[in-house]
Amino acid sequence: MTTPEKTDDKTKTSLDASIKEGVFSAASSNMVWNYTTPFALHLGATTQEIGFLGLLQSLGSTLAQIPGARIVDRWSRKSIWYSTYFLSRFLWIFAALLLFLSLYQIVLLMILVFLITFFNGLRHPAWTSLMADIVPSEQRGAYFGKRNMLTGIAGLVALMASSMIVILFGFSVLFVLSVIIGLAAIFYFQKIYEPEIRREFHFKHSFSISPKEWLFSIRTHSNFAWFTLYIIIVSFAVAMAAPFYAVIMLKQLDIGYLWYAVIITIGALVTIVSQPYWGRIGDRYGDRTIIAITGTMICFIPFFWIFANNVWAILFIEIYDGFVFGGWSLVIFNFLLSVVPPEKKTSYIANYAFLTGIATVAGTLVSTLLVTSIESSIIFGISGLSIILFISFVLRLFSLLLMPKIHSAYIQKESEPLYHLAWRLIITEPAKTTTKFVGHVYDVKWLYRRLVELKNRFVYYIREKTIWKYRLFRTRYKAPG
Repeated sequence: MTTPEKTDDKTKTSLDASIKEGVFSAASSNMVWNYTTPFALHLGATTQEIGFLGLLQSLGSTLAQIPGARIVDRWSRKSIWYSTYFLSRFLWIFAALLLFLSLYQIVLLMILVFLITFFNGLRHPAWTSLMADIVPSEQRGAYFGKRNMLTGIAGLVALMASSMIVILFGFSVLFVLSVIIGLAAIFYFQKIYEPEIRREFHFKHSFSISPKEWLFSIRTHSNFAWFTLYIIIVSFAVAMAAPFYAVIMLKQLDIGYLWYAVIITIGALVTIVSQPYWGRIGDRYGDRTIIAITGTMICFIPFFWIFANNVWAILFIEIYDGFVFGGWSLVIFNFLLSVVPPEKKTSYIANYAFLTGIATVAGTLVSTLLVTSIESSIIFGISGLSIILFISFVLRLFSLLLMPKIHSAYIQKESEPLYHLAWRLIITEPAKTTTKFVGHVYDVKWLYRRLVELKNRFVYYIREKTIWKYRLFRTRYKAPG
């Protein structure tokens, strides 16, 4: 009778610790990764070198997936996380030293980015497998929606602080502070309970290039295969355009670091606010339905960038991007956990990440090789980077042809057609929520009650963590004499 209670307590503690660990990890990551491209431009990188920087970033993560799955069979998932996390954070110290060198700055930055993303990718299969065992399947949407919201808030605060740090102190101070904040996540991660990996039979990870084995796996797990193919195409299309958004903002339109930080911050804020919303409706209507809706909206992001010619247009695109990708990335992860074979969870997740990573590398490589040859070309009335954005737009539309092949792992009733549901979830309900919130803000009594409630919660938390524990200490241990 006591075992289930202990297990439940361990699970609750682990879920809470995972959120706190994610908060510090997200803060540390947002401080550096959003400023990697601006840092490279500050060092004098060309547009093609920016493309290769994004290429090595994707390549490092991709190459780490298969060995990351193999080492799970030899070491515990937490030990893998500890070692790779520390190395990936500590290497940013060397990035801070690049400003003091006079030669090979861009080359050394590329090497560091490759190594950091390699260690990040090395722990991804272990972390995903651990989360799949800890988080109950019926709570994944709500839990990861809450976790992503809180980690997003932490990343948002870190992002806003980063812009001021760069302007006042420079990139080196930014990188050192990110390392210090990132190491704090280790304290909370050690509180996470690691259950034994559940296997129906002994299985050792493998990645085969035999067509017969591929055909057998596709037939056996066709839903997972079609889903993986869909993500491969989308990853390729996204990777073609993603490295050059910062180039358009900072190099072509020259909006400056301050506006760059404001725009990225607002996009991140929209993602944070939308995460709990997408998590709730994902649990209600099914992840596959949300993938179909958000996957269609994702197609138009590079198309909008073609016509971006001022700060306000970019701001609109970032708001749209944050809202759509906030739901898409959440349900993609939840859908992956539901369709992956449970007895081969770590292996299939690693293979999925490897294949989608290869697509990301290929997309970045293609766009990087094309960028120098098309700068003076005109196709369909567009030129330069706009050609790459248009190709990305067409490929994303093509990925929608695979959507009918993907089926939900759980049977859920849809009471209305998909286009009616999309209109209600994207337009009607967010508009009602926004209107209600604005009405509450102008309701002085409601706002006063909420402020008092926040104040009481803060005071209670401070007393619980400090004063009450101090009084308890004084009652148990009296001072000598």
